[in-house]
Amino acid sequence: TRMLLDFIYCILTGPGYLFDNLFNGGDNELLGALAEFDPSLIRNRQLDLFVLHRSLEFEDAGYRLFIEEVKSKYGVSKSQSPPSMIRFFYLLKYTSLDNNYHFAFKKSFNEESQLLYRNIWEKHKNYAGNSEDKKVLRTFYDDVIFAAINKHANRNAPYLSKDEFYISSHGGCDLASEMELSVVYKSIE
Repeated sequence: TRMLLDFIYCILTGPGYLFDNLFNGGDNELLGALAEFDPSLIRNRQLDLFVLHRSLEFEDAGYRLFIEEVKSKYGVSKSQSPPSMIRFFYLLKYTSLDNNYHFAFKKSFNEESQLLYRNIWEKHKNYAGNSEDKKVLRTFYDDVIFAAINKHANRNAPYLSKDEFYISSHGGCDLASEMELSVVYKSIE
């Protein structure tokens, strides 16, 4: 309870706005954990262009209208850094405002990889051995795990097929071996 109250106190009374205090870390253990999920650390074309355009102060009428509305409704000043605005967009991603400028960045904040990880973790943890669980796990292992193992093993011989694994090169000859990777459901149980 004390840590939770300290967390709330820190985000409300911190040096910046709530959206910055939430992701900038701090002395609180929860804030330190949340700093790892800072949306301003996401790297994709759309967010990188936003940072570049704001840093170079390119004129953007939609952004200007958005900032004016945010200033009047929430009291957020115009002079926020691009990472601060990305955090703000992230927190408002489901909130509708007049021009909804921030909705353009909604896809940048998708959490598909985290949802996939959570789903696969849950399938492993609560494995019941039914056909649905086996199908989901088999798809994950084939498309992600086995594909990554194959790509890594064959990085020096990308021409090898899916079931062939590179061993070494000697002169002009490459040594490879056929190998079949499979899921051991008994071990998952």
